[in-house]
Amino acid sequence: MVKRDLSFAFFFALSLITGVFIAGKYNNLRLILIFAAVLAASYGIQLLNFKGYNITSLYLIAASLGLITAFSLVAFSPESASYLGVGYRNVSEYMCTAEEDSYRIDDTRIRFKAGISGIKTPRLKYSAKTSGLVLVTVEGYGIESRLNSPGRIGYGEKLEIKGKLKSSGIPGINYFSYVSPEDITYAGFSGALPEVRFNLFKRISGKIDLLGYPESELFRALFLGIKDEIPEEITDGFTRTGTLHILALSGLHAGIIFFLASAAMFWLPGRSAKFIISSLLLAAYVLLTGFKTSLVRASLMIIIGGLGLIMERDSRPLNILSLAAAATVLVRPFSVFTLSFQLSFSAVFGIITLGKIISVYLERYLPAFLRYSLSTALGAQLAVAPILLYRFGVFYFIGFAASMLTVPVITLFIWSGILFILLPAGVARLALHSFSCVLGAFYNSVNYINRKLSEIPGIVVKTGKGYIISLIVIVILGTILLLPRKYIYSKGETV
Repeated sequence: MVKRDLSFAFFFALSLITGVFIAGKYNNLRLILIFAAVLAASYGIQLLNFKGYNITSLYLIAASLGLITAFSLVAFSPESASYLGVGYRNVSEYMCTAEEDSYRIDDTRIRFKAGISGIKTPRLKYSAKTSGLVLVTVEGYGIESRLNSPGRIGYGEKLEIKGKLKSSGIPGINYFSYVSPEDITYAGFSGALPEVRFNLFKRISGKIDLLGYPESELFRALFLGIKDEIPEEITDGFTRTGTLHILALSGLHAGIIFFLASAAMFWLPGRSAKFIISSLLLAAYVLLTGFKTSLVRASLMIIIGGLGLIMERDSRPLNILSLAAAATVLVRPFSVFTLSFQLSFSAVFGIITLGKIISVYLERYLPAFLRYSLSTALGAQLAVAPILLYRFGVFYFIGFAASMLTVPVITLFIWSGILFILLPAGVARLALHSFSCVLGAFYNSVNYINRKLSEIPGIVVKTGKGYIISLIVIVILGTILLLPRKYIYSKGETV
């Protein structure tokens, strides 16, 4: 990574994420965080006064703004500033609104996050002046799906739940609650938009069911982000090759939707109108899938990058990624603690930085199309390595090769499924057999690739969870990124 890649946005986003992580996890370090922000700002302003315009001073000011913003977000966010009015142990019933679609833990349990809007105790009727986030686990959930399999509770749905609250002790979640299906009463939706989304979700999910198992469940995972019924052979294959992230909604999906929307708007005059409508359709897709973090990141990058091109402003990838990260954290501060946020942004950061370096090294050995595919896969794999080593204690050497082989097939699978969804009902039924055969062929291809690659000995390195190995990997990768340009690129080579 060279100096020209850095920017005000990069240092603001980096310090914002770091600040939220520290302030959210370590309450006793918040004062140190404020002190560091004031110190950085003071030194940055001092440099401006003595030297005039100075890029280092701007970076310091950006870092201080990020730290101060992080402290404010953590201090005043609903996750930190929960209020029940009574001790949580006294709560016997609460009203809440689902902030995500429920997801299955196992055959009998589902889980979802909800915002508390009212409580009830043995001596108190519902109180409206309450706030906080609760992670609800529903045990013994055996009733038929209300979302056309496999969803159970939809984003934006209002619920009345009879159950106790337990303190969570983890950042971003105030309480745990364990209930049974009989304890839940459905009370409509929080607004018209979630209800429209819920009904559209049911219609699309019902049409996907026509494709038949198991192709329907793989496409449901790849298009709607619902993985509850995905075949075990598929998830095991992706897990054993270190490519489970391919099943997550991300840049591939956002790019396909935006491309389709732009192509459908070909008749509109001017690129600005096409871009605005395509962006709105992409935002609608993000809403339909329930605001998955990796998809939000990819969509923000597309929209920010498009705006930069239209307005002829700076549209360097690292700046776009930084702005997308900052926007995500400003709206959802505690998302920095989720694995999806960490993997999604780390992977793209690796593609932008490490991928560049790898691409330059491979330029004299490989043709362009193969070089870019390999450098992209390797850059992403190396960037997420510290997280995988820390969280799971494993690293998959075959991950980059598996990604290169499966992503093209998965892309064709998604395109075929979307084409089926867009067909009118009558035409879709006539073409059902053809689509089922095509999707079945892609499904079998993906399964075959993962199975064969997972049989290669020594593709997984298991180190055990911990800081040391992750820290070593981070130091090595950081050294590569911070090397002077002359040690990274040969003479005459540029990025």
